Amino acid sequence: DSNYRAPFLYETQKMLREAEFSASGGVLHEYRDKKGMLIDYMQQYASRLAKAGSITGRSDYFEQAVRQFVIYDSLVRNPETGLYHQGIGYMEDENERSPHAWSRGQGWILRGLVSTMIYLPKESGYFKRMQKLLFPYVNSLIKYQNPDGMWHQLVDIPLTESYAETSGTGFIAYYLALAIHNDFLPEEPYKQVALKAIDAVKSQIK
Repeated sequence: DSNYRAPFLYETQKMLREAEFSASGGVLHEYRDKKGMLIDYMQQYASRLAKAGSITGRSDYFEQAVRQFVIYDSLVRNPETGLYHQGIGYMEDENERSPHAWSRGQGWILRGLVSTMIYLPKESGYFKRMQKLLFPYVNSLIKYQNPDGMWHQLVDIPLTESYAETSGTGFIAYYLALAIHNDFLPEEPYKQVALKAIDAVKSQIK
């Protein structure tokens, strides 16, 4: 609805004016009197910029959106597991990542990747840079799917030590399906992963 464009862009400009960044360039979010890099906030910041870029045609919005994902990928994503910690800057050691990988946090990252890519020109370098982040991340994430289709609350610890979580599983399944629907991911093997997760969540509904 074009009636919402002006307020959307106004609020986006306000967000940009008020944004603060780490020394590495990652957008910061304040939580409990500490400012750190938080994946929940970054994915919304980046996807909003991508949408604003699509409305206005401004490539600098696209550049900043993609840049945030590249920075967070290098600092907040665990190179050993391929999963994202919730953030960095909130621990006693401000250079330490928050512990473990939360399932809904993985959903937030996947949501941000897919929602950002929807607004990027498909033949652009911006889109291709995001694809290079999407594929290895999703391939890492599906390794941690429970055989019954669920992801557990803390994805990166043994399944016996963390309970299966419907909210995280549903979150991940939805954005996997949306990525496939938009041809960001091929159907195989990802469609079966998403359907298995959807069936797992449905099995929890009594």
